[in-house]
Amino acid sequence: APTARRVALGIRDFGTPKSRMDDMEAIRAARAAKYQQHRQATGDVKSTSAEPASSSTGSSGAAPAAANGGAAPPQPAAESTPSAVSRAPATEAGLKPLVRIQILPLEGTSSNEPPLVVLGPQLRGVKDRGEAVTQGRVFKHGSEVYVVVRCDPPEGGYVTSETDLFFEGNPVVRFAKIQFTGLAADIETTSEDVLFSEFVGPYCQSQIARTDDYLPVTCEREQHDIFGTQFVVAATDPQGVGIIDKDTLLYVEVDETPEFDRIHVLPFQDTLPRVYDYDLFGDYLKPFFKQNVARRYAVNDQFTWQGVQFKVVCVDPPDRVGRVGRNTTVFCDGVLHPSLRNLLPPHLVEQLSRLPPGLQMLLLNTDQLGNGDVYERLMEVQERLNNRRGLSQQTIDQIQSFKWSEEKKVECGQETCMICLCEFEMEEECRKLPCTHVFHGNCVDEWLRRCTDCPICKANIDRTIRNY
Repeated sequence: APTARRVALGIRDFGTPKSRMDDMEAIRAARAAKYQQHRQATGDVKSTSAEPASSSTGSSGAAPAAANGGAAPPQPAAESTPSAVSRAPATEAGLKPLVRIQILPLEGTSSNEPPLVVLGPQLRGVKDRGEAVTQGRVFKHGSEVYVVVRCDPPEGGYVTSETDLFFEGNPVVRFAKIQFTGLAADIETTSEDVLFSEFVGPYCQSQIARTDDYLPVTCEREQHDIFGTQFVVAATDPQGVGIIDKDTLLYVEVDETPEFDRIHVLPFQDTLPRVYDYDLFGDYLKPFFKQNVARRYAVNDQFTWQGVQFKVVCVDPPDRVGRVGRNTTVFCDGVLHPSLRNLLPPHLVEQLSRLPPGLQMLLLNTDQLGNGDVYERLMEVQERLNNRRGLSQQTIDQIQSFKWSEEKKVECGQETCMICLCEFEMEEECRKLPCTHVFHGNCVDEWLRRCTDCPICKANIDRTIRNY
């Protein structure tokens, strides 16, 4: 049952299933006219081009193999079937040479020979004929079935002697469930029934109905442009790269997370390339946002792309969670230096901000954390904030406490709490550590819950109190 699967999947709820794929004929017929209008609008009615009409990149940069720009027509025609396109010379289709492709076996396929040995003759034939190869292309050898799951470039191309072939990876699974999420900014309705009956259902059915040399391959976070509307695969069961078939349960939902008007993202200076020129937006931010259209962001969030670490420093509208969409303006002027505060994860930054200023300084102080590099000190701060490896409350309660007075001021020879950096006021609760240093009770209690040493002289308070 879907409910029983939610926790086990560890991903977004599947919600309510819409249909199996074996009851789609009525939906296909109702959608045929609208689909043909979409094809005419994109100039793809009788095209033999394998160039997709719209972008459909996924989490690793690969696109679903839609050689005719999306789904196959509800009533297939010879001039526009995927088979006709895939067999046409790739150069006529305007495709580029493939840099690399990944080919994996369909689950249940087993062979005693390496895939390159099994598929070598077929791949050489494809190369010699100049055929277009796109994601979803099937190669068969007896009972063995292999599927192209990734292409570079994503829209596919033709195989050359320079094309790198990859065969490593888990077998392609058959999805029992798959959930498509429509992005609110790209759709006119929030009705899941409409999204299923007019978009996701017909699209998946037409993909399944394609020829024997194609399988509808996808995976989590992969994007699909369905009749001009953007959808993202939010969850699959089982996880991994897989195919949709007639037994796959389809789920549809709407992500109503708003888009930001503007977002300012900065890179950490020490992660930027130093030996070659680059375009920060074009080479890093644009492809990252394009492949993570459903991801939510907030101020102080961090992410890494191609080895460069970024941090969200400002959003508009402010103080909310949102997405980066087609109408979002991205700013990336400036750099961040790898200070401890900048490198801390958002939840620890928030936790740190609630501490007294002096305690923040002590936690982030270089001397307090040793002389290691910034990343070693960062790990130390995270450990102190997360694990709180300090004194128990029972041990803290054994430390001398008193109310501040003129007599104590003379006795202690101290007027300021070195944690909050505020002067002691009359009748305030204070604690005097065994090393004789005095602090506000609340300030030093919070410190000692995270650290066993005196903030000033580093004497081990736990060892002194418990005599070990």
